[in-house]
Amino acid sequence: MAPRADQLDFTASIALSSGDFTQRWPAKVARISDTVSANQATVGVILEVQQDYSQLSPESAPPLVNGMFVEAELTGQRNNHWVIPERALHGNQVYVNTADNTLSIVPVTVLFRRDGQVAISGELQGGQWVVVNDLLPAVAGMALQVVTRNGEPERPQAKASSQVPQAPPTPQAPQTPSETQESQP
Repeated sequence: MAPRADQLDFTASIALSSGDFTQRWPAKVARISDTVSANQATVGVILEVQQDYSQLSPESAPPLVNGMFVEAELTGQRNNHWVIPERALHGNQVYVNTADNTLSIVPVTVLFRRDGQVAISGELQGGQWVVVNDLLPAVAGMALQVVTRNGEPERPQAKASSQVPQAPPTPQAPQTPSETQESQP
C-alpha cells in the first residue's frame, strides 16, 4: 500500500523549459502510485498545479496543459535514521570504532527490520565505522584493531559525511603477538 500524500512532508514544483525560457509552477503531491517499476526502481507521483486560466497571459506565462513534457522537483525531509547490517546490532546498542581505535557503545532505537538490515535512530555520525562482529566482552573504551576484508589493518579517515555508517572493516579486540603470528599465512 502506498503512503498517503497528505502524510508526506513534500514540497513540489513543476518546470517547463524551452530554449532560454523556463516557467515554474508550485505544485502539491496529490497521490502516490501503488506500484513500483521493477525496471527503473521508481514509483509514480501525481502532482497538482492550481491555475486560473482566466488570469493567464500566454505572452508571459503559458498555461500548463495535459501532455506537456515538464520537469518535476520534489523536496522532502531527510530521514533521521541509519540502516545498518542486522549483525551490527547488539540488543539496543551499536558498537562504534572511535577515531582513536577504541570501542564506543551507542544506545539506539530500532525502527524496523527488513532483509537482514535494520533501521535505527541514535547518536551516530556519518562516516563512523560500526563493528559488525561480536566482541566478548564488549567494554566501552577497549582498544580495537581494524582489519579490512583483505586482512590488513586500517584506520578510517576522519571526515564529515552524510553517508550511513560504514561496515566494511571488522574491528576486533587486539590479539596477542602469538595469535597474530598464527593467523598470518
